[in-house]
Amino acid sequence: MPKIPRIVSQERPTTVPGMRVSPESMTQETRAIGQFAQTVAQVGGAISQVGIAFQNKLTDAEITSQYNLSKGKYKEELELLREKQVIDRKTDWEDVKKDADEYKKGINVKTDAILKQPKARQAFDVFKKEYDLSFDKESFNRTNSNRVAAVKAQTTSSMKLAIQLRDPDMAREAMEGAIESGAYDAKAGSSNLELALIAIEDGIDEDNYQDVWKVAREAPDKDTADTIIRGAELSAEQEKSLLSTSNSHFLGLEAKAAKEEEEAKETDRASLWDKEKEGTLTYGDIEATGLEQGEKRREADRLDRRNKALADGKVDPYTVQNDAIYGNMSELVSLHPEATSDRKIWDLHGEGLSTDNCKLLVKEWKSKTEDPVKAQAAKRAHSSLKSMKSAGIFGEDEEAEITWGKKANALDNYLSDNPDASNEDITTYLEGLVSEEKSNYFGEILDAYWNQLTFGLVGGINEVFPKKTTEYEKTATNPETGDKMGWDGEKWQKID
Repeated sequence: MPKIPRIVSQERPTTVPGMRVSPESMTQETRAIGQFAQTVAQVGGAISQVGIAFQNKLTDAEITSQYNLSKGKYKEELELLREKQVIDRKTDWEDVKKDADEYKKGINVKTDAILKQPKARQAFDVFKKEYDLSFDKESFNRTNSNRVAAVKAQTTSSMKLAIQLRDPDMAREAMEGAIESGAYDAKAGSSNLELALIAIEDGIDEDNYQDVWKVAREAPDKDTADTIIRGAELSAEQEKSLLSTSNSHFLGLEAKAAKEEEEAKETDRASLWDKEKEGTLTYGDIEATGLEQGEKRREADRLDRRNKALADGKVDPYTVQNDAIYGNMSELVSLHPEATSDRKIWDLHGEGLSTDNCKLLVKEWKSKTEDPVKAQAAKRAHSSLKSMKSAGIFGEDEEAEITWGKKANALDNYLSDNPDASNEDITTYLEGLVSEEKSNYFGEILDAYWNQLTFGLVGGINEVFPKKTTEYEKTATNPETGDKMGWDGEKWQKID
């Protein structure tokens, strides 16, 4: 019977010459192939998950970018409208609101082109609603102020003319119209009208010189007062005297009003600072203040930076201390308190000074302005610290600035926690604070000197100058490390 030839697949040989493949190894091979396939599937799944996570990151970045761009564009365009409104000085709110709504339609076209992600649009709509409310409130207040100022100016002109013409009816009509419009309240308007009628009907003359000034000084403004004075039948010398008195009087009133306005602004700033510290400050809070537009923009920009940092998952800048910036402000507060203020300190809030930094520096600044004796003690300590930095004890360049700022912060905290510390206490604390740096600094100088002096001598410097006893002239504690330090007459050393 003929031998039947064995058919072998051309795709994959089942045997290798000289080798025998056992059923067991075939099973292992099959199992290995299955495991490899499973691994590939798992890796594929992992890659898929990475891809999804990456896409989510891209989407989040896109949402954030679109929101920030549209918000920035909206605020930029509304700022241009605000500047236009200030220049126009319009007095009709309905007209101003209509113009603003039309203007905003143009801005919306620009922001719509940016906002493609629904979540970005949703976040922008929330921002826009709040910002619009604060902007419209400010516009209304400005328009109303313009209207009141215009009515008062017109009323003043009418009253002046009525006094010159001796026309009481004209004065009454002018003031009644002003009261009806809301430019004057009933009490103030009636008082001003009464003064004008006295000047018109009584025909003030040189026989009642004091009455002229009694009426004129109660006038709503200097122009009206001067009109009353000139309308009276006074001698040239009396008129000149009263006009001079009127000028001084109303300049004083203006100064008083300016002071009250600044005090109101300081109250507003304090309110903003409190909310900054608490983390509750909003754009609406800023707009509601009586601050100038430039100052409002600066506050809003700082709030923008903080909100952006938090939105990007970064550290809250209100908690971050830049040591170099702290050192410079601490120096200003301690060495030149007259050249700074709590406002200048808080201007750096979130831009190098943390909330705690600002509180500490303001406290120290106030203590130095209130107690000159303590101020001098702190001034000497900070002056010494600055001299050490200049001498290079804290290193060079940026490293020195950082170390110096940290030391200044530690010194300020000590002064704050120990308000009754004596000059000796402060000096001892400062020596302990810088003992390690001073020891290293003077040690390097002495080593360099004595190494050259004793070069080649057996035993070196320790044999020529044996170690001193452990008796120290003075001791201090390094507040940063807790180490006990001693001054041996040449340098600070750690005491074992």
